Parts: sequence; C-alpha cells; structure tokens
Amino acid sequence: MLKFLALFLGPVFAKEMVEMARRKRYYFNRVLYGLVLLFTLWIVWEGHHHVLRNNKVTIRVMAELAETLFHAVSGVQYGAVFLFVPLFVCGVIASEREERTLDLLFTTQLLDREIVLGKLTSRMVALVILILCALPVMSIIMLFGGVDPEGLWRIQGATLLAMLFAGAHAIYFSAITRSPMGALVRTYWWMAVYLIGIPLVTVMILSGTTSGPAAPVSRFFLAALFMINPVAPFIAAMDGFMYNQMASYAGAWFYPAAFVAPAGWSLLLLWRAVRRLRLPPSPFALFLKRLAPVRAVRGGLQPVVKACVAPFNLLQVPLRWVRNPFWLRARRARVYDREGYIGRLQWLAWLAAAFFLLLILVFHWQELARDHSSIPFLVCAWIMILTLTVILAGSSLVGDRRRGFLDLVLMSPLLPRQVIDGTLLALWQHLRRIYWLPVVLSGFFGLTGASPWAGLFCSLITATLFCALVALYGTVFSLAARTIPGALVPTFIFPVLMNFGVVFLMSVFEGGAGPVLWFLSGVCLIISWIWVRRRASPAAVGTYFIAMHLVLTAIAVCWTWTGQQHREYPIAAAHPGYLALAPLAQGQADWYHGINDSQVFVPAPAGGVVYRPGVPGAVSRRVDKEKILLACYSGALLVNFVWARWWAIRNFGRLVERTDKPAESSLIARFVRRRLIHIKPSAGGSTVPLDV
Repeated sequence: MLKFLALFLGPVFAKEMVEMARRKRYYFNRVLYGLVLLFTLWIVWEGHHHVLRNNKVTIRVMAELAETLFHAVSGVQYGAVFLFVPLFVCGVIASEREERTLDLLFTTQLLDREIVLGKLTSRMVALVILILCALPVMSIIMLFGGVDPEGLWRIQGATLLAMLFAGAHAIYFSAITRSPMGALVRTYWWMAVYLIGIPLVTVMILSGTTSGPAAPVSRFFLAALFMINPVAPFIAAMDGFMYNQMASYAGAWFYPAAFVAPAGWSLLLLWRAVRRLRLPPSPFALFLKRLAPVRAVRGGLQPVVKACVAPFNLLQVPLRWVRNPFWLRARRARVYDREGYIGRLQWLAWLAAAFFLLLILVFHWQELARDHSSIPFLVCAWIMILTLTVILAGSSLVGDRRRGFLDLVLMSPLLPRQVIDGTLLALWQHLRRIYWLPVVLSGFFGLTGASPWAGLFCSLITATLFCALVALYGTVFSLAARTIPGALVPTFIFPVLMNFGVVFLMSVFEGGAGPVLWFLSGVCLIISWIWVRRRASPAAVGTYFIAMHLVLTAIAVCWTWTGQQHREYPIAAAHPGYLALAPLAQGQADWYHGINDSQVFVPAPAGGVVYRPGVPGAVSRRVDKEKILLACYSGALLVNFVWARWWAIRNFGRLVERTDKPAESSLIARFVRRRLIHIKPSAGGSTVPLDV
C-alpha cells in the first residue's frame, strides 16, 4: 500500500516516510496515545465496578458497560484528531518557506501536487496508524454486546472525515502563510468558526425567531447544518436513537450524504493549496484593505479605537521604563506575529463577543441578568487567551533559534534573566489586546448583576496567574526544544492535564483521590528530577515542571481533604478552571459545598457563647473557607512562577546547549575530580595535572 502511494505521490512522500520512521517522537506519540486509551478504559471500568460488584452480572449490565467504553474511546479518538492534526501538518510547508528551503524544491522536477500531497499524506498516514491503534480495542468491546457493528464503522468513517477536514485546512493555511505559527493560529480559528460559531449563531437566531425545532424553517436550517458540519455524522453515529430516528425520516442514505459537503470542501482546499503553492503568501486582509468601503470604515473607526484603547495603554506606562532589549524589540516590531494574524485574531474576538452580546440583547435579553450567564462568555475568552498563550510561548524562543536569532543573543552580554523576562514581556505585548476582553466582560456582567463583583475579581486573578504560569512554562519548553511541535506538545499537555486529566481521579478513587494524587505527584517528581539532571529535553523538563506544580498545589490545598467519599476536594481545589468559574456564581454554596459542610467557627466576642452545633442560642462567626482556598491556590501559583523562573535562569546554559551533564556536580563527582585530575609524584612536591 505504501509503495503504491509512493508511486502516485512521488519521492517527497517516500522521503518523509523514511524520516518519520527514524524519529523517536512518533513512537513516543503512539505509546502515549495507547496509554491514554488504556487510562480511559480503566476509568470507565472503575466507574462501573461498583455496579458489577453489587448487582448480578447480566447481559444488560455488560452491554451498558460496553456502550460506555465504546463512547469513551470514540470521544478520545475524535478529539485527538482536531488537536493533533494541525500540530503535525501546519508546519510542513510554512516551515520550508520560512527556512528558505522551499525554493530548492521549486528548482527540481517535482510537481506542486507531489509536494503538497506528499507532505500531507505522510503525516496523515502516521496519524491514521495512530488512530487505528484503537480499532482492535473497540472490536474486543463488541464481544460484550451493546455496540452495533455498523456503528463501529460509522464512527471510523466520521473520524477519517474529520482527519481529512482538519488536514485540508492545515495544509491550505500552511501553503498560504509564511510562518508555522501563523498557519496554526489561522487553522484553529477558522475550524472553530466553521464547527462551532456558525451552528451556535444559527441556533440562537432560530430559537428567538421561530416556535421551536419542530417549525419547518428550523428543520430546514438544522438539516442544512447537519449536511455541512463534519461533527454531525460523528454525533449521529454515537447516538443510536438519533441515527434511527433520522433514518426513519430521511432514509438510510442521509448518513453517507452527510460526508459529501465536508469532503468536497476539503478537496477544494487541497486544490487551492496546490494552486497557491508557488505564489507569494497574500493574506485576505490585503485584499480587503484595497476596497474603498473598507478603507472608509477603517478611517472612521481609527480615532474611536484609539480613544477606547487609550485607558488600557495608560496601564503600560510603568512597563515603558523597563530597558530590556527583548521588550524594546517587541514594542517596535511584532517579533512573534510578523504577519499580523495574532493581532487580527484578537480584534475578531472582540467583534465576536460584541456580536453575540447583540444577539442576546435582541432575542434573549432577559438572559443577561440571570445567574451563571457570564460563565459562557468568560470561558470562551479565557480559552482563547490560553490557546494563544500556548501557541506564542511554545513557538517563541524555538522560532528565534530556527531563524538564527537566538545564536546571536547567546554571543551578546545579555544575562539569562534578561532573556527569560524579556520573552515574557514580549508575550504580554502580543497578548495585551485580548487580555482586556475578559476584564471588560467582567465589568459588563458585574453591572448587569449576573455575577458578584468580588467573584469576578477573584476569577480574574486566578485565571491571570494560571495564564502567566503557562506563558513561563511554554517559554522554558521552547528554550529546550529544537522543533516547534516539540515545544508545543508539552505546553499543550500542561493546561489540558490540569483542567481535564486530574478530574478523572475523583470518579476512580472517590474519597481517596487526594492521597493518590499526592503520592503520584511525589513519585513523578522524584523520577523527573533524576531524568532532568541526566538530560534537559523538553519531555524531561515538561514532566518535571508538571510534577512540581502538582506538588506545590497539593501542599497549598491539602487541608481541603476530608476523607469522605463522593467529595470533589482536594481535586477541585487544584483545578484552575473550577476555581476560576466557581466565584462567578451568585449562590457560592452550590460550588463550595464540599468544604463548607465543615465550616470553621471562631469564638464569639466578649460576652457571647462559643458556638457548639445543636446548642440553641449560641453565637458564632463563620470563616468562609472558599476565600482561604482561593488565597492558598493563588499563593501556590505565585510560588510556582517564582520557582520556575529561578530554575530556568539557573539552568539556562543546559537548556540552550542541551548538554547531558547535570547543572551541579555531586559530592562523589567533585571528590573523584579532585583526586584524579591533580596527582602528586613521589619525587617532587609540585603537582602535575593529569590530562583526562
């Protein structure tokens, strides 16, 4: 099969396949993906273990277990497609263009089709093999019952469609963009608009203008969304009742027909990537700027935008006194956003937030003052900030290394502290526009009464500290890596693990989740410390930093553990997303009931009675534990930030040069060096150095 593809796609495909077979990271990715699948199966099994233990094992119980396992593995597999395909594909052409090696390919007799499809197919084959690793597991699950054999192939078909869709977008933006980071940002943004933005806008408008989904107009637009969105076939394949209902209405042909529009759009993007390969990258914004109406609107809005941005620019006045060369470089030039995609994306985020607020004001104005209405807007804003932080921080110094700028910096008298601090300030310079979006949204929802002012302030502080820590971690990983994917993968893993990974421990270990997390964090810290002293690779540094973060947060919030079953603490106390969302609710008792059930009481004032539960007439003063929890977690983030910055400065040389020697010799090594390097001969009294 691979030989046939090599004959059709040309020598580029054969070369890429040979190179990927020699790279260790692809084997590591397969092992990691297999461990994630194994962990998912174990979590689902532990969730049903008490049912199998307390009840008699019947065919129905085994079928429910098999269905849950099937859905869990399918969901992990489908989510991995949209996460990893752009990471591996966006740089295949953009990096060649950035390193000026694409012009060498143009001097050969290779066709544009062979270059584009050869690079894309080589990555897609590796990812297809990765995805097919779950097929034997899902086939074995079918032996328990509860899984339709046709549903298995429908799931695999929907997953392959998603791979084609994501790969076509990634290779298209890689062909029309000068930098891999710009291609990655544009791919994620337009896929989010296509997969989430358009359906969300359509549903909001239909719910406000029609009587419900049963109306003929709603049915027409929902059917159109189903036919053009590649996520719809996967949802229909996961829900057997939904599939049977739609098959009874439209016939069995509706499912293969749902593949036509997404596959056709993907093939169109591939054709456009081949046609645009030899043309210079020309962003769509350049075409818009030439239009007279756009120029008139820009000229009229420019003074308004400057007036709105002026108050936020005043907050940067103290930073302007900083004379860091990296900071001055970022202020005068967009060093990490040379094509301006990050800046335009931030303005689009502001326009999207204003557009959705306008839709709610027009169709659902009463929802703005309802409790929890601020959570969707702030969640989307912080997810976008976190994603941009990961991309910019992970590609910051490794991009300078690939362009040769970091080598020039190392020959200058700049200190490691100036390089690390200057990179963080440069990241702030690129992210400062989007950062003020959650600040403005917090003020808006504070005025509407949807969330308390104190909760909005605490949420803002927690999310800001976590994003700053992600920026520092990404900078360190970028300093240790040699490739952009090598820096982005551990940077992505850190927030994903903190927000999604540790949550599974609550369902598996119930009341003992806290001690298990502490034990695993300690063991991982010891192993990663030994590993990072032997080799300062991105994987070793990433594991070490994640383990240290878990240990510091465990020390700060270990007091929330009560030892009772079905309690979310202390896992929730170490969850940044939970602690950023919990203060936004009006009734905080619903969020903090796990720790407020055992409230702390202090003696009453003079003349009062010390509180005793069940004693009538007792006077008490309650100390809210949620305030202590937020203070402890914020303190842990600050300590972690200071420690990570100190460690990066101290080990700067090892991270840059990638030496395998430890930063500081051990006592045994220093003793051996003193004894062997200088040896005194028996005849004279002078020491003769030994050349070792």
